[in-house]
Amino acid sequence: MIVEETFRMSGLPLAMWSVLPVVATAVLTGLVWRRRAHPAARLLLGASVAMLLGSLLHLVVVLVPGLIADSTNANADGGDWPLLVFPVTAIAGGLWLLFALQYTGRGQSVFRVVAAGVIGLTGAAVGTVGLYLGGVFTQPLATDLVALVLLAVSMLAAVGVFVLVGVSVGQNAFPSREPLFFAGGAVALAAGMNVAASFESTLAYTSMLTGAGVLFSRAVARTSAFETLPAAQVVGRDQVIEEMTDAVVVVDRDGQIRDLNAAAEELFETTRNALAGAPFAELLVTSCPTLEEITADSLTRVETADGRILVVRTDRIVGERAGELGYLLVWSDITDQQLREQRLTVLNRVLVRTLGEQIREIRDDAARITTEEADRQATADQVWTTASSLIGLVADARTLERRLTTDQPQADRCEDLTAEVRDVVESELRAGHRTPSVTVDAPPEPVAAAISVPLVRALMGNLLTDAIQQADERVVVEILPTAAMAVTDDRPNPAATTEHEYDDLSITIARLVADRVGGTVAIDITNQRRQTTVRLPTPAGSEQTSAQPASDQDHQDGTGGDRDRDRD
Repeated sequence: MIVEETFRMSGLPLAMWSVLPVVATAVLTGLVWRRRAHPAARLLLGASVAMLLGSLLHLVVVLVPGLIADSTNANADGGDWPLLVFPVTAIAGGLWLLFALQYTGRGQSVFRVVAAGVIGLTGAAVGTVGLYLGGVFTQPLATDLVALVLLAVSMLAAVGVFVLVGVSVGQNAFPSREPLFFAGGAVALAAGMNVAASFESTLAYTSMLTGAGVLFSRAVARTSAFETLPAAQVVGRDQVIEEMTDAVVVVDRDGQIRDLNAAAEELFETTRNALAGAPFAELLVTSCPTLEEITADSLTRVETADGRILVVRTDRIVGERAGELGYLLVWSDITDQQLREQRLTVLNRVLVRTLGEQIREIRDDAARITTEEADRQATADQVWTTASSLIGLVADARTLERRLTTDQPQADRCEDLTAEVRDVVESELRAGHRTPSVTVDAPPEPVAAAISVPLVRALMGNLLTDAIQQADERVVVEILPTAAMAVTDDRPNPAATTEHEYDDLSITIARLVADRVGGTVAIDITNQRRQTTVRLPTPAGSEQTSAQPASDQDHQDGTGGDRDRDRD
């Protein structure tokens, strides 16, 4: 080349110029080595090592002309140096492309495809050199094949440049200085390979490789290149979406499903691969609103065929020029929340009815006192008792309401139902003015249940208060080894007092608690008694066996009662 002949005539040996890329790439390797803990830095470290190796090989070829020449297929002045240097430099370009993809947070599928292409291209270049050294390929053929590989790697590197600059400048994912320096270094590396391959110019190769090393070093040393990686932004956002408890579905503007997270796979009982590219209508096998109906509102309520109630929040995905690219649909299953709201509505309705009845009783008693139609002291006591019961009823109902809406089902456990029930019985008997015979029948060993102690006390307190107020002479409380509690009373005409069991406050509360923790409520009514049995879940791993309420056995065979202990 004329330029290189002029350079030689200047009196400076070409070997001195060939030292520059060695120094530049060595400095780059040292800088990246210090930041090797960052994931993306490892690929850049591999690229810098390949660049350093290529510059060292080039220096050796310049210092030892004809190193890889032989008498049959090489020129004597070492003109076949590109066959030794360029495959190594191509490896550096491929590793830089993979670094660019990881740096910008591209998906694993794209990364794997590109990595396979890079390995194939660089492997072809290395294989070509091996066949050339083995005498299979002639120098022109080997040079042409290596040039094709360099062209392909350069095109891939150009894609990496556009991706890097586009994410930085167009989407403002991180500061623009780092990507611009990295992109400039990649352009210098790719241009140096192609110019040197086309003209077999040593000066072009060393100059561009030196420039690439300087630009890469500037990006790594003078800026926070690895402090704002998309691993903490783009990839981080993907991880956040993947770990969300709500189902997330991405739909393009053509109505095709593009992605969904693990929660969506569980909610819709499918997999990401099964729905990728499928129409939105295949998401739910039910009479679901169309995509247009869902995206028309930011919040849509959907009821599935199996009775689940879902709420869909819609966010539009907009491109740089305000073009609509698709939709991000966030699905929340509010079935349990809806059931709790319905149960609390029932509780509030029954509570209002009961409060109205209690207030009317107080009003009637007050009227009797003013008209002197009754014993004032006894009536005043009755008013006091009713008012106290009213205050306690409201407080208990509100406490229960808070626990039903905030406590997690089976988040706690009651280790000894018997002890808690006995304590509730003693409290009710101390507070009440009317004390029928109350019997507690329980096994000698503790009985555990998967329910919090406050809910146990609220449940038993309401059932026992109602039984004591309605009973004629006797109340029986039974604790079974299966974590079941049965309250039996001999109220007059029990069928009439429980004609509408859902309007009974104690039964309403029992059902609310049982539904919340996964238990059941059963009511048995005869002409002589009413028995309410609440079966609670047992803790995981419990070996408690099933049993039947003793009062059921007594009712069936007419025996029992010897185990009872009356409390006056």
